[in-house]
Amino acid sequence: MRRIDSKIRPPASPAEWAVVKAVTAQLAALQPDQVRITLMHSERKETSYNLGKGNGPQGSSGKPGERFFTREEVIGLVPFLLTENGNRRGYNVFITPLSDVVWYILLDDIVPAKLAELEGLRLTPQMLIESSPQRYQGLFLLPKELATKDEANALFRMINARHGDPKISGLTHPFRAAGFLNRKPKYQKPNGHFPFAGMVWGGKPMPDGMVPLLEEAKALVRVIAPKERRTRKVLKSMDASAQVVLDRETTKYAREHYRKLGWRYGRGFDVFRADFMLAERLLARQLTADRVAAALMRFSPDIEARCGGKAAGMKRYITKTVLRAEGGKHG
Repeated sequence: MRRIDSKIRPPASPAEWAVVKAVTAQLAALQPDQVRITLMHSERKETSYNLGKGNGPQGSSGKPGERFFTREEVIGLVPFLLTENGNRRGYNVFITPLSDVVWYILLDDIVPAKLAELEGLRLTPQMLIESSPQRYQGLFLLPKELATKDEANALFRMINARHGDPKISGLTHPFRAAGFLNRKPKYQKPNGHFPFAGMVWGGKPMPDGMVPLLEEAKALVRVIAPKERRTRKVLKSMDASAQVVLDRETTKYAREHYRKLGWRYGRGFDVFRADFMLAERLLARQLTADRVAAALMRFSPDIEARCGGKAAGMKRYITKTVLRAEGGKHG
């Protein structure tokens, strides 16, 4: 914790004050209880990292857990983040807001033509970030009293499938912090400069079009149960030691999934989250439950050791993971 605390200080230069102003406005619109900060790199030679990982209070395992940050701490970290964003390594700065009262629904990869379409559908995002030139990220703040996590996740996947990035997964999703450079090489200008990510607007009310869309998402969630029961039967009869044949494309996709996460986040990436993401994506590709389970069994790092070295433990874990992913893919 002390290592992180030593990086917190007030802004001291015009550049730092400018970013503090942008981040303050973004956080004021989001009103999060806590924030996760992730520094992502676009180049393979550098490892991305979660700033709070291993810097939180001691967990049940005896190891430090993740530290989340207050809004005030995020502001105090701006000078450090600005250095990481602007130095030769050039990390991209992402935040993930966490709240007890709202779900944050990210609409990713919005092109300009979509903004007019969203307005016509009464789905104008409550916050809009220009994440790269002529590319936007939209945020909706959905009160938790209106939707369960499953319903919010279904809405998240539905709205992105129709208006944003259909490949996106994970309701709790990072997005760009305002005021920092987008250091992706493809956006570098001839003079060597990179564009800034900036908040276009924030603080708009929840759009009227969100209500019927949420009802549609809830209807989808209600029909998941029969599908889950069928999936559970398949997984229950599965032999954890049996070899299920995987096609070449699925084999390559699963192997690359973990390799890319390892490259982006380093050895300490959240492998449980990675398993869930892979299950979601394979189910979206219309793979059967036994094929998804086989891919997890074969490629998930150290899965046998993580499940106590027993086939029954692996089976229970994989069953739970696939069922959770099955519940989310209908959005």
